[in-house]
This record gives sequence, C-alpha cells and structure tokens, in this order.
Amino acid sequence: KCKGPLRSDITGLKRCGHLFHARCASSIHDRCPKCNKPVKDVEADYLSFYITFGQPDSTADIASSQDEEGELRQRALEAYARRKQVKSDKQSLVAKLRGLEQKNAQLQDELTRTVTECSRIEKEHARDEAKLADTARTISKSIERTTGAAKLIESLECQRIVQEAWKQ
Repeated sequence: KCKGPLRSDITGLKRCGHLFHARCASSIHDRCPKCNKPVKDVEADYLSFYITFGQPDSTADIASSQDEEGELRQRALEAYARRKQVKSDKQSLVAKLRGLEQKNAQLQDELTRTVTECSRIEKEHARDEAKLADTARTISKSIERTTGAAKLIESLECQRIVQEAWKQ
C-alpha cells in the first residue's frame, strides 16, 4: 500500500481523483486501492504530473503566481456561474417540456374525440342519405300512382260527359 509522503512524481486516477506515487500506481491494475472504483483503461485513466517544492525565485514569480491564481479563481467562478445557469436553463426546459407533453396529451385526446365525432356524423349522414333516397323513391311511386289515378279520373270524367251527352 502507498503510505509515504507524496513527492514530485505523482500519478492520479481520473475516475476518483486519488493520488499515488508513480511507482505505486504502476501496481494498480483494475481497481483503485482507496475507493475500489474500477480502472477501465490503465493508459487513459491515469493522470501523471510533477510538482516542484520550494520558494519562488523572485517577486516577479510571486506576482505571476498570484495573477495566475486570480485568473484561475475567476475562471472557476465563471464556470460555476455557467454551470448554475445551465442547471437553471435545464430546469426551465424540463418544466417547459412537461407542459408541452401535457398539452400534447390534451390535443391527442381532443383529436381522438373529434375523429370519433366525425365518424359518428358520417354514419348519420349515410343513414340520412339512405332515408332521403328511400323517401324520394316513395314520393316518386306516389306521384306515379297519383298521375295514374288522375288520368283514370280524367278518363272516367270524359266517359261520364260522353254518356250524359248521349242521354240528352
């Protein structure tokens, strides 16, 4: 097990962030000895870096280090703000998506009701058309009978007139 103080040659595991001496890390093959997380690809999962200990050479180095630290802090704050904004945007979009899904479900229900109503109306229309055609046939037959009866009455009237004329 890796227990000694860390020196300048350090290797870290990307998945869990645990640090080891470079020589100790070479004995890790499939799992982190600290947290037991799997190490999938030994080449890709290791992160090696070197740290130098000691005092900076000059005040310029100190100022440069402080500037870099300030820049890093600023970038970290910006990244945090972006992350917060993305999280907020995600929540907003998820809420909007849920609302749209609910509206879609309502519209689907309305569409189903409308299709059912249209089908019912089409069936009623077909029944009405059939009744209308049947009524038209009945009226046509009635007209034919009435016309035939009128001709018969006219013929009988003519015969009666002729008979009365012969009687005189």
